[in-house]
Amino acid sequence: MSGLTRVAGPPLEGVGVDVPPASGPRRALGRVGLALLAGDALLFPASLALAHVIRWGPTWPPAPELLAIAIAGPAWVLVAAAWGLRHPHRLSVAEEIRRVVGAVSTAVVLVWTAAFWWQTALSRGWLGISWLLGTALLLAHHLAWRRGVERARSRGLLRMRAAIVGTNAEGEQLSRQLAGSASFQPVGFVWTGVGDPRLDGLPRLGDVEAICDGAVAVDADCLFVAASSVSEEQMLALIRAARRRGLELRVTANLPGVYATRVTLQPIEREGGPVSLVVPPVRLSGPQAALKRLADVVLSTLALVLLSPLFTAIALAVKLDSPGPVLYRQVRATRGGRPFTMLKFRTMRRDAEAVLRSLGHDPSAPFFKVAPEDPTITRVGRWLRRTSLDELPQLWNVLKGDMSLVGPRPLPIEQVRANHALLAARHEVRAGLTGWWQVQGRADLDTPEALRMDAFYIENWSLWLDLEILLRTVVVVLRGEGAR
Repeated sequence: MSGLTRVAGPPLEGVGVDVPPASGPRRALGRVGLALLAGDALLFPASLALAHVIRWGPTWPPAPELLAIAIAGPAWVLVAAAWGLRHPHRLSVAEEIRRVVGAVSTAVVLVWTAAFWWQTALSRGWLGISWLLGTALLLAHHLAWRRGVERARSRGLLRMRAAIVGTNAEGEQLSRQLAGSASFQPVGFVWTGVGDPRLDGLPRLGDVEAICDGAVAVDADCLFVAASSVSEEQMLALIRAARRRGLELRVTANLPGVYATRVTLQPIEREGGPVSLVVPPVRLSGPQAALKRLADVVLSTLALVLLSPLFTAIALAVKLDSPGPVLYRQVRATRGGRPFTMLKFRTMRRDAEAVLRSLGHDPSAPFFKVAPEDPTITRVGRWLRRTSLDELPQLWNVLKGDMSLVGPRPLPIEQVRANHALLAARHEVRAGLTGWWQVQGRADLDTPEALRMDAFYIENWSLWLDLEILLRTVVVVLRGEGAR
C-alpha cells in the first residue's frame, strides 16, 4: 500500500510488554485539551467582566457580580467536563459548536442559580450580554485551536496511531482511508479469521487474543475496527483490551453521506446487548422551515443595513472601472426548479457572454464557471471574485425569499434545463448564498463531488449545520480559498 513503510520480521504475537504511558500523539492531544480548557476557564470570567463594562461602563462591579466572576472559572471546568469538551479531537466541528453553546448556557444558568440561593440579584441584561460574549469568545477560541490542530496534522504531526482490526474488504478500504487521512496513521493490522490474513505494507499484530501485546509493541493510540470482520465475542474481547490498555476504540459504520451528529446509539433490546445506529429522517418543513426563514429574514436585513457603506463603495468602484451596469442579473433556479433573477455585482465586461460563446464555452454544462484568468473579467471584478464580495447583493434575494442564507448554490436556468435529471435533487430546498461544498472546496470541486455535497446538505439539514456553514464561510472567504 502506497505511503506506508513495510515492516520486516515475523508477526508480533505474544510479545509481553508492560503497559506504557500514552504515546506522543495522545500526550500531545491531551495537552491540547488541557490548554484549551485553561483558556476557556480564563475567557468565560473575562466575558462576564466585559459584559459589565458594556452594560454599565468602566465601573467596578458590585459584590454579587464580583463573586459570580470569581467562581466562573472553576464552574466552567466542571461544566466543560460534563459536556465532554476535554477531548475536542473526538468531536466533529458541528458537535463541538453544539457542546460549547450548551456549556456556556449551562454555566450562565449555574451563575444565576448560585446568585438566587445567595439571595442576591443579578441583572438579566448583564447575564444576557455575558451569554452572548461567552458564546462568541469560546467558539472563536475552540475554532482557533481546531485550526491549529489541523495545521499540525497537515505537517504530519498529532496523527493518532491506529491498529486496524480486520482484513476483509471493509478492512482494506479502511486502511486506504486512514493512510490518506490527516488524523490517523495505520501502524498494523489484526487478523480476525475473516478475509485475507494480511494488509499490504502493514505488520501483523497477531489475532484478537494477542491484540494487547501487539498494540503496545507498535505504540498504538486506537483500535480501528472493520465492523463486518468481527464476531460478537471478538468485539467484547476488543472492548476489554481497549479498556485495559487505555486505547480508543473506533468502529466503522457503513453510513455514507450521513452527518455524525445525526446518528444516535440505541440498544436493540436491553442495555449491554447489541446496539443499533439510529438515523432519524430529516425534513425541512413546518416549524423548522419557518425558523430557517425567520433567521434568513433577520440576518439578511441586519447584513444589508450594516454593509450599506460597503455596497456604496463597491458600486462606485465597479462603475468607474468599466462601462456597464453596477449589478449583473441572471435567471437562475431555486426550490422546485423555479426561475428567479439573481443579483451580483458585475465582474465582467458587458459583452462577456458573447465573447465566451464565440470561444466555444458551453454555459449549459453543469457547474460551468469562467476561469479566473479569463480576459472578460474586469480589474475590480477579479478582486471582487477573489474576496467573494460580488455575491453580497444576493442578500436582497434572501430577503425576498428567492434564496436562503445556506443551501445549494443556484445554477443558471439553462444549466438546469439542459441537465434536469442530474440536477433535480438539488432543488428540494431553496438555493443558498453559501453552501456545504463552498466551505469544503468551493470552486475547486468537480461536478460529481459538488452534487454529492449538495445531496449531503439536503439529507442532513439542521440549524446546527447551517450555523456551522455560516461560520466556516467567514473563515473560507477571509482566506480566499477556492474563490473564482
